[in-house]
Amino acid sequence: MTIDPGYYRTLAKDDPSLFTLTVELRSFVGERKWRAGFPPRQLVSGLVLKAAGVLATIYDADSVSADLAGDRDIAEGLADVLMYVIRLADIAGVDLVHEVWHRLEANAAQGKAAQRKAGSLGPAWAPDQMSTVDTLDNAEGRAGN
Repeated sequence: MTIDPGYYRTLAKDDPSLFTLTVELRSFVGERKWRAGFPPRQLVSGLVLKAAGVLATIYDADSVSADLAGDRDIAEGLADVLMYVIRLADIAGVDLVHEVWHRLEANAAQGKAAQRKAGSLGPAWAPDQMSTVDTLDNAEGRAGN
């Protein structure tokens, strides 16, 4: 039984899961016989370069709170980064969904430990609600001086 190559593309548009993207990237690479031409270190280099392009686009924004929604350069750069990550994970046999859940759990545990340790700073310690100067003053015990 032969499957029409367009089948996966149709499936990918209907099911944007990581699995489907992985299958589509395998097909894309296979059609072009790129496996031998792009060893992992070249994929990592491409990933870093694309991520640097996203950084440059964001870094050049006029404001810290620049509206990035709808920026095609960022959207395309992030899509390229994701494709490199998915391809590397596929080659390395990494289950990205499992690993992301594992990292979220580990980061949550680290965050709770850090919160317990920082608990002595009191409820006023909320960097997202204060200016940097206020935050530094509170951290150094100079608030209200």
